[in-house]
Amino acid sequence: MYRTIIVPLDGSARSQAALPVAAAFARASGASLELVRVHIDERRDLAGDPTWDLMFREGEMRYLESLALAYESVAGAKVGVSLLEPPVAASLIELAESRVAPLFIMSGRGRTGLRRALLGSTADALVRGGNAPVLVLRDRGPEDPPAWSAGKHLFHRIVLPLDGSAHAEGGIAHAVAMASASGAKLRLVRVVGPVVTSAVLGAFTLHPLPTFDDATIIRNDLAQEYLNGIVHRIKASDPTLAVTTEVALATDPATAILESCGRGAVDLVVIPTHGRGASRLIAGAVGDRLLRDGPDAVLFVKPAKSRLPAGMTESARNVRDADVPELVR
Repeated sequence: MYRTIIVPLDGSARSQAALPVAAAFARASGASLELVRVHIDERRDLAGDPTWDLMFREGEMRYLESLALAYESVAGAKVGVSLLEPPVAASLIELAESRVAPLFIMSGRGRTGLRRALLGSTADALVRGGNAPVLVLRDRGPEDPPAWSAGKHLFHRIVLPLDGSAHAEGGIAHAVAMASASGAKLRLVRVVGPVVTSAVLGAFTLHPLPTFDDATIIRNDLAQEYLNGIVHRIKASDPTLAVTTEVALATDPATAILESCGRGAVDLVVIPTHGRGASRLIAGAVGDRLLRDGPDAVLFVKPAKSRLPAGMTESARNVRDADVPELVR
């Protein structure tokens, strides 16, 4: 699915941390690897001096070429390099548009601070303004090393949250591609909210029905049927892929998905996004929570631009309130 793996670099050790994962993924998926850097003249006092500018550019190219040579054996093929002109995000987006089936892989910050700080300004701009998927490897520092830094395997377990919408289903092909290349197990998670009824007792008070009332059981069964249909589509594409499903009964989808990730020692979550910033991921608060408290690696995808592999072109039936008979709503 991915034919070009792009790693943006800025000369820092943090940005270079993505290289082992990117090179290994390029080799496993048969994609080409390209290292890129946007030229920035840090010596403002020398701005406009063509001699100094040429010297800086030559230094940046040597930096890229030395890293490309170092990772050729890991990537299994010659590694390309590109030195781009500022602005950073616009140049990276333009480069991705000129490449075949691109995927950005980059190291981001850890789990503290605001969403923009979490994702990193460049990654945030790529998610919001570009169409290429962005794999962010979150690094919290040497005191708490992320799972992807072990270097032995790419990923072990991947979670894809689904809500029955075609938008969320756009993440299926990406999750399958990641799982196939890394040999990981894939878990599909659907959160079902229990049916509640209200009774007015003084103030407005909600009294939830018993956990396993008829309406909730029907919703649970329909959700499982929906996931089974997705598994069937995935198996038609890749019969060897290990796929499990989970229907979580919860009123808070984000917490349910995070708990599923925790129980399964998940190291990658796939998040479909509309591309309007971190606050618009999946269903607003759900995406925010996954970004803040989720696994060490997050793959942001724009389903409208994804290509579904063979056997995954039919959209599964949505499971909504309309699926619950009128009698038990």
